[in-house]
Amino acid sequence: MSRDQIRTLAEYLNVDDQVVVEHHRVLVEDDAVYAVNPVRGGSAVIVAADGSALWGNSSLTFAQLLAAFRSGRRTPPEQFTEARRERSSPVA
Repeated sequence: MSRDQIRTLAEYLNVDDQVVVEHHRVLVEDDAVYAVNPVRGGSAVIVAADGSALWGNSSLTFAQLLAAFRSGRRTPPEQFTEARRERSSPVA
């Protein structure tokens, strides 16, 4: 897994890089990487080699998320951008 992939996964999960390093799985068959934030209510994301991604909440199992990813479902990139913007906005 490359440094860029680690950063992307960490950004999408809103966690430190170390969380991704400790809680990821390379999906060789899918040319992708899966990572999870292992806290209660945490989320998971699969990022393909082409940069497309599928985010899932904690109610989805790994198998469910992977099946959706393999069927072609993806999270629109702008949703990650909006979430990033919301996290970086100062609280009034």
